[in-house]
Amino acid sequence: MSDTCTFERSVETSESYFKLNQFTNAIRAMKAAKKRSPELSPAADRYLAAYKVHYAVRAEASWYKLLGIEYTNASPDDIKKQYKKMALALHPDKNGSAAAEGAFKYVSNAYEVLSDEAKRQAYNRQMGFRARPSKPKKQPKAPQAKKERQPAGSGPSHSSQGGGKRRGGGGQTGRGGYSGWAWWDDRWHSMWSSDF
Repeated sequence: MSDTCTFERSVETSESYFKLNQFTNAIRAMKAAKKRSPELSPAADRYLAAYKVHYAVRAEASWYKLLGIEYTNASPDDIKKQYKKMALALHPDKNGSAAAEGAFKYVSNAYEVLSDEAKRQAYNRQMGFRARPSKPKKQPKAPQAKKERQPAGSGPSHSSQGGGKRRGGGGQTGRGGYSGWAWWDDRWHSMWSSDF
């Protein structure tokens, strides 16, 4: 049996799962088809994108997460770039999935809110989001003078500096060493790129 026939059968299976609102099963079936027929990967990726948007909506993900944006302080250019990428993959004329039309509408709604500064601020307040500080740009390190080694016993004593093991978790708490909602961020990000 040809890879195309196998892929078409997998598409039918995935679409059936989608129509039953079994988004996780639809995603798994399409990923299996993609693995069996790597040459048909672009088509499989479009189907997967549509299923994942519906999955995210059901999981009540934010508009940011729906567009695959990590931070609420993303620039308007970043939001626009990500929207265009998603819209191209989800447009019903390019994506044959039954999920495409609905997914395209969800992504368009997300972009409508996040691209308008007033709507975006109102949405952020409604959701309880606070803007995260921007990541500081790395400054080049100044060259440092080499330290000369001192013979043992000639330097300052370290016994008064409270040596020993550090106690506590170093700020990492909760799910597997994550703090706050970082576990969800990682889960969401990996949803777009890895297996279920």
